[in-house]
Amino acid sequence: MRSIGVMQDSSFDLKGVVILCSETISGRIGPIHAEYWGQGGINPEVRQDSCLLQLIGRDYLFPGESCKAYFRFKFLDHPHFQITVNEKDIIQLFEGGRKLGGFKVEEVLNDKLRQ
Repeated sequence: MRSIGVMQDSSFDLKGVVILCSETISGRIGPIHAEYWGQGGINPEVRQDSCLLQLIGRDYLFPGESCKAYFRFKFLDHPHFQITVNEKDIIQLFEGGRKLGGFKVEEVLNDKLRQ
């Protein structure tokens, strides 16, 4: 099983549950890896940001499965990308143009994201 490695818990913005869509919905056949870069947004029609998912206790997550994970926005320090997030928000996850799944926020770890 992989550990977080270089990134410490404090370098993540959120903690929650990642839920992948089934193969028939997303079109993705293979799993995502423990450290996965993709796009995500609370209102994805308006904006999607680059983000990192770090699975907790799993090396892979297959379509239709869910697990606990950490979440980090890539460009959060830039003023253009500042957003607010609350517990229980759902961040929709995308891979290219297809919906990959969702991330349900259970804990906001980065105070910059709080409303």
